[in-house]
Amino acid sequence: MLALTQFSASDNIRNSAAGALPALIKCAKAAAPENIAAIHEMAKGYSNNIIDAMQTETETDCLICQAQALKEIVDEAGQNLLQPASVDQFAKQIFDFITQSENRIQDNNKYEKENMDGDEDDQLDEEDLLVLKEENKNENQLQLDLGEILGVLFKTHKEHVRNVVQELVTNKLPQLAKLESKQKKKFMLFVLDDMVEYLGPDFLGALYPSIVEQICGHASSKFAAIRQAAVYGIGMVAQHGGAAFQALSQGCLLSIKTAIEFPMDGGIKEKKSKQSQYYHARDNAIAALGKVLQFQQANCSMEELVPFWLAQLPLTHDMEEAHTQNAYLATAVLKEPTVILGAQYERLEQFVVILGEICTKKQSEPATLEKLSVIIANISQDANLGAQFQSLCTSKLSEENRGRVTEVWQKCNDEVREKVFASIA
Repeated sequence: MLALTQFSASDNIRNSAAGALPALIKCAKAAAPENIAAIHEMAKGYSNNIIDAMQTETETDCLICQAQALKEIVDEAGQNLLQPASVDQFAKQIFDFITQSENRIQDNNKYEKENMDGDEDDQLDEEDLLVLKEENKNENQLQLDLGEILGVLFKTHKEHVRNVVQELVTNKLPQLAKLESKQKKKFMLFVLDDMVEYLGPDFLGALYPSIVEQICGHASSKFAAIRQAAVYGIGMVAQHGGAAFQALSQGCLLSIKTAIEFPMDGGIKEKKSKQSQYYHARDNAIAALGKVLQFQQANCSMEELVPFWLAQLPLTHDMEEAHTQNAYLATAVLKEPTVILGAQYERLEQFVVILGEICTKKQSEPATLEKLSVIIANISQDANLGAQFQSLCTSKLSEENRGRVTEVWQKCNDEVREKVFASIA
């Protein structure tokens, strides 16, 4: 397998060989999770092999597969795979690969320019331009994948990445911040998001507020992918920022609101792909607000933010975030129903409408559906709320959605109740 990562006769074989190596480490972990030394030995051998292969690789598609495999290997190996000096050396190699990729983009752009201004017979035709565009697109994807490897280093080697962070904040990221390229801003935000998620305010110290400010500054971008990356980062600030969030809360909340309310113009409406990107960015912004409510209750106005958050639910496109938000909604209603539904249950109607959409396996994990079944049973059996709940289900939900709610409700029994309340205790 290791020999095949540089099998020159077939791109597919090189890709398959690289992709199989992380799976072998997963197998080793499943067989003997306590044998960390053996897992680390495998990971070092595999990662060195892939780096050697990347140094001679000429196909960007293969480099992308190799970069993804390298990321998975380091992630699977976990903490303490590399010593401090090795972390610096490893990161330098990643930076070199990124530089080489950028040089290929610049060569393509130079070639295009040189062959667009000359004699008509030598000018590039439409097919040639599409090839160059596709090559540059692949190079930008490679750079994003390489950037994610840095994020895995933050995750697994937090205590050894100070030099890497210093290089990023002093040299690499300021250069990207000056560029107008969507892809370069996306790369920068991915790295900053990983910093706030895996390193946090204690590690980053005085850098932390400026990093958060940079992230927030892109929540109003005209590009949906940039807004999505920005609000994801804000959600990580809320989840992992602890007490440091309080001083930054106003900027974070304003940025979230801006992203949620970002208008859909005619150009977006005309293309389904752009609509999908738009709604994914919006879903991530709503999810970021949910993370503020979940992790920063002491540093935000729940009375003001909860009604606004509920009015945006359910999420419609990003089902991974939908699972997270619906799980929080269910847990919060079970623990503190009046915080979510109002002191007089004035937001019960909103909740019923949301229930009709999220009582499905697509929207909610099995554990969330069990919590929802208990909530529905509790409200239905409440002397003051039961009749109102039934009336709202009848008047506000379609027949299909009423069926969903009823089906989930019927799964509530003593065993489910015991399991649910044990999970939130």
